[in-house]
Amino acid sequence: MNLKTQVLSDEDILKIHATSLEAMEKLGIHIQDKGALKTFEKAGARVDWASDRAFIPTYLVNEVMNQFNPYLSLYNTDGKRTVTLMEGSQYFASIGYANFVLDWRTGETRDVYSRDLEEIIKLCESMDSLDVVHPPGQPVDDPPELGDLYQAKTMLLTTRKPIHTHAYSEKHAEKLIAMNAAVMGGRDELRKMPHLIFNINTFSPLAMRKDAAEVIRTAAKTGVPFLVTAGCMGGATSPVTLAGELAQANAEILSHLIYGKLVDPTASAIYASWCRIFDMKYSTCTVATPEFALMRIAISQLAKFYHLPSAGGALLADSNTIDAQYGWEKFMTAFLPSIAGLNIIFGMGLLSQMNVMSCEALVMDGEIAQIIKRIQAGITVDSEHLAFDIIAQECGKSGFLDNPHTYKHFRNEHFFPSASDRSMLATWQENGERDVRMRVKDMVAASLDAYQKPQLPENLEKTLDEIIKNS
Repeated sequence: MNLKTQVLSDEDILKIHATSLEAMEKLGIHIQDKGALKTFEKAGARVDWASDRAFIPTYLVNEVMNQFNPYLSLYNTDGKRTVTLMEGSQYFASIGYANFVLDWRTGETRDVYSRDLEEIIKLCESMDSLDVVHPPGQPVDDPPELGDLYQAKTMLLTTRKPIHTHAYSEKHAEKLIAMNAAVMGGRDELRKMPHLIFNINTFSPLAMRKDAAEVIRTAAKTGVPFLVTAGCMGGATSPVTLAGELAQANAEILSHLIYGKLVDPTASAIYASWCRIFDMKYSTCTVATPEFALMRIAISQLAKFYHLPSAGGALLADSNTIDAQYGWEKFMTAFLPSIAGLNIIFGMGLLSQMNVMSCEALVMDGEIAQIIKRIQAGITVDSEHLAFDIIAQECGKSGFLDNPHTYKHFRNEHFFPSASDRSMLATWQENGERDVRMRVKDMVAASLDAYQKPQLPENLEKTLDEIIKNS
């Protein structure tokens, strides 16, 4: 039995859908790419070339959105299918792109370097609780105009897991596909065994950037899945009301999804969102508020309405350090979307409004993910687990501790933490009164020492460098 929750009624979802349709048809989507405008016009949308706006009719939305597949599988570089997005499935992922790193060795918050990114991706590779890898930081020692390519190179050389990343342009999207194909055994293999997901950000309000259109077009043509996310800020780039923000975000997401399907009817996509509020007190873009968690639940419901896999920012914190605030924000923003059925929960390894990446945070977030998975697993009720015979055996002597039934089941029934400490106060004091960050530092060091590089094609690094450097 899985826990479930929702914040929108069926009637609410229909109202949001109707408002989004009205926005696309009457207000239109400002599209910065001429090729995308031509595609929409050819499909039946009215295009105002003076303002670069496509007015997308309702019939076109309904016709195209019915073509999407609610299932999507992702593969490791060794060809093993490790992620299957469908109703009831759930996975956890890292997220980026932080400008700073909280150095786990010194406690200093500083610029991210390529060695830091490599280190945190090594941890991603070692963690069973992390399923999809997104580059958590932007190294300052990588050429800024090639940052997307170098981040992908680091991931492809360091982890086998599926990767989710962005491309700066159509040209870079082609290079990223070539890089992933080099790992997977060719473009045909990459199409059969998707390993790469392109991240596509909408441009609020109601706009599609040129680079987004280019990358969607490239992804759709080559069979690479793309994830469309709206990052509206309630009160700043969208209405301050959550329903209004959802209606606008939904229109933005749908327009991008539709473009992908118009390019190629076989295109695969994920419905996602980082919708948040603009904090009126601090003038900040927050990601760890009750409203942020509510929006993830709503996004999960809307994705199900359109029969699409879902994803979104969660497991996030506004806290600028790893403290009690960090803990409750991380759990709040992850647990609620998880019981709403969000398929991919992004956020592991970041804090400070997604500006700081941290190896310590990544490990702690991994434990939060494991706790959530245990809660989601629920309680098994059958004759073996009801254990009437065991109660009968022990009711007079209370010897449950050494009963074979206990040995058989305790590892599966009970969650055993790695970072959390459950010892008695005296034991904790005798062991040096070590707090969670002290314990996690040891875990980080041990994981990095035990890291084993995945088996990769011969001369892969040279091949990736050639792809990056070729004009």
